[in-house]
Amino acid sequence: MLFHALLATFAISFAFASPQPTATPAPAPDALYHLEKRACNADNCLRALQNRASSAIPFCSTYTTSATATIPTWATSQCANNPTRVTSACNCLATEPLKKVYGPTDNTNYTVYSQAHNINSRPAASWQEYFDQCYQMCVWYGSECQTFSYAEMSGPNGTPGSGNYLCYIYETPFQPELVANAPGWRRNVVYTRL
Repeated sequence: MLFHALLATFAISFAFASPQPTATPAPAPDALYHLEKRACNADNCLRALQNRASSAIPFCSTYTTSATATIPTWATSQCANNPTRVTSACNCLATEPLKKVYGPTDNTNYTVYSQAHNINSRPAASWQEYFDQCYQMCVWYGSECQTFSYAEMSGPNGTPGSGNYLCYIYETPFQPELVANAPGWRRNVVYTRL
C-alpha cells in the first residue's frame, strides 16, 4: 500500500512539474497574409490543352462551371480521364480572350523589362507572320500571360522599320502610362486579357 501511495505522489508531482503548453497569440485582426501564386504543373494534361488552345479555351470556360461537362476525347489519355487534373489544367490555361487595347501606333513601344515574363525578337517576312506566333505564344502561356506587346523595331540609326519584330509577354495587365517613345518603331500593338 505504501508503494501505491508513493507512486501516486510521484505521478502527481510529475504532472505539476511538466511544462504546460502555452497558447499561441492570435494574429491581429488587420494582419495581412500574402499568399504566393501557385505555379501551374506543366504536365501532359496541361500540354494537351495548350496544344489545342482554340478548342480548350471554350471547353475550360464551361468545364469549371458545369457539372455535366465531359472531357474531350483529345484530352482523355493525357489527362488520364481525371477531373482533378483537367480542372487544374483549365485553371492554368487562361480562358479570358485577348483583346487589343492599344495600337497599331508608330514611334511607341510598351516596354517594361522588369515585368516581362518572356521577350522574343526575330526577323520575319511580314508583320502578320510573327504577330500570329506572338499571339499564340501568349495563348500557350495561359494564365502567365496577361498582356503581350508586339512591334517592328527600328532599323539602323533609328530609321523606321527593320524587318525585326519584338514580342513581350507580361504577367501583368496593360498599364498605358508605361508606353514609351520609340522612334522608328512601327505598328506597336498591345493585347490584354479583360
